[in-house]
Amino acid sequence: MDASTAGDGDTNTLKRPCKTSPPEGETDKYKRQKRECQDFSPRRYQLDVYEVATRHNTIAMLDTGAGKTMIAVMLIKHFGKINKANNDRKLIIFLAPTVQLVTQQCEVIKSYTDFEVEHYHGAKGVDQWKAHSWQQQLLKYQVMVMTPQVLLDALRQAFLILDMVSLMIFDECHHATGNHPYTRIMKEFYHGSEHKPNVFGMTASPIIRKGVSSDLDCKNQLSELENILDSKIHSVVDREEIELCVPSAKEVNRYYEPRTVSFDDLSEELEILCSKYDGLIIQLHNRSTNQYKDADEITKESRKRLSNSLAKICYCLEDAGLLCASEATKICIERGQRKGWLKGGSDTTDQQSGQNGPILFAEISMLHMEFFQEVLDIIGKRVQQQQGIDALLNSERGCVEAKNMGYISPKLYELMQVFLSFSDPDNVRCLVFVDRKISARVIERTMKKIGQLSCFRVSFLTGGSSSVDALTPKMQKDTLDSFRSGKVNLLFTTDVAEEGIHIPDCSCVIRFDLPRTTRSYVQSRGRARQRDSQYILMIEQGNVK
Repeated sequence: MDASTAGDGDTNTLKRPCKTSPPEGETDKYKRQKRECQDFSPRRYQLDVYEVATRHNTIAMLDTGAGKTMIAVMLIKHFGKINKANNDRKLIIFLAPTVQLVTQQCEVIKSYTDFEVEHYHGAKGVDQWKAHSWQQQLLKYQVMVMTPQVLLDALRQAFLILDMVSLMIFDECHHATGNHPYTRIMKEFYHGSEHKPNVFGMTASPIIRKGVSSDLDCKNQLSELENILDSKIHSVVDREEIELCVPSAKEVNRYYEPRTVSFDDLSEELEILCSKYDGLIIQLHNRSTNQYKDADEITKESRKRLSNSLAKICYCLEDAGLLCASEATKICIERGQRKGWLKGGSDTTDQQSGQNGPILFAEISMLHMEFFQEVLDIIGKRVQQQQGIDALLNSERGCVEAKNMGYISPKLYELMQVFLSFSDPDNVRCLVFVDRKISARVIERTMKKIGQLSCFRVSFLTGGSSSVDALTPKMQKDTLDSFRSGKVNLLFTTDVAEEGIHIPDCSCVIRFDLPRTTRSYVQSRGRARQRDSQYILMIEQGNVK
């Protein structure tokens, strides 16, 4: 959950209402549903954390699905009532690290409280707001939910001072490390503030950095987090109730054979091809340097995009096999046809490129398309029976043959066996975690072509907004809605689905790529919350790393 606020430094000018009125046009049914939400009964361990958090700054360390958000709602009500009783116009700020979480948690707070609540993030144009715009928001809202960068920017521009805030909530607070906006807010503004707000942090795992190799390392990270947030970590000692409310998944190690088919010669051929096209791009640049002022930037970005795209294809080749490498190449071609090769990967936009170097841009885009078509042809030559691939993958014997020929990797083959082992595919709700966005996309596309798996409703989910492989916020929302409704029941995802986002309890969570941190392990495992659910780790036989 997240809330955040910003406003003028002069609190005397603020005359914010202490009581909210129901939204215009609110129906009786909506009012009844809202009342039912507000009358929720907290569990004992939630009350325990709540009582501690009302007395001093607290970091709640609770399992995924244990109801940390509802504790935050209770605290919002508590401090909101104090503000009202004291005729105090202070704000409550709820911070969450992603746009999806900001939107989601804002809706939760609206449902469970009578406060005026609004959410803020960069996509709403908040970055361009001046003091007057913030002042209007501060006059209207009592709880403001936002990404930490929005709050940090507002504090730096003095649209808001922490003296105006009674409570700050940090969702997924383990991010308060390094130079993260959570850390900057605390170091630049909180610790030096004379009148500090109350602080409440929430996390399933406070350990975020890799390489925690001892109890001392762990204690040092916990101590660092406590110091940054000026809080004490609180965990529930009596776990009986939590374990009843949040079932623990059975952990299963699923071993796959090491890859026996070598792609060294193919990878070398693709690298040589990439070097050839890189040289052609340089030749175009040398001809255009004196004609277009952006020639250097266009050329630099195009060479980078070419190299990065090939790296993704080769990664898919090694990790999942020839068919996935082919799908990765097709995705590159589709992207080029849809957007142009430089869009989304540089500060130089297509429009700017078109204005300053239309011929250069067009010629480089043509080279990119020719390169990826050649890559597709080269990979296609390695896939014998190209026309019969679909038929080959429709039988168990054919899938074994496809594995032995390198069409699919042993790792991907074993994943298919996991899917085929489900006794009731129609009622499965399964998350498959991968490290890379491109993996989520290509494996999803490959799975849809396998007749044996046609009983599953498959999709993919990737986070972020800057990467060319990321989904737009709307597409992310639509995909999550489909998974929640059951329209999709097999979802390939990156770590965007680990943290905070409301996802239905899963019957199975699979780590196609192993978690790299303790936090990643804890949070992804916490998604398997149905009774008798499984948490499956895919491990290469004989690999001791």
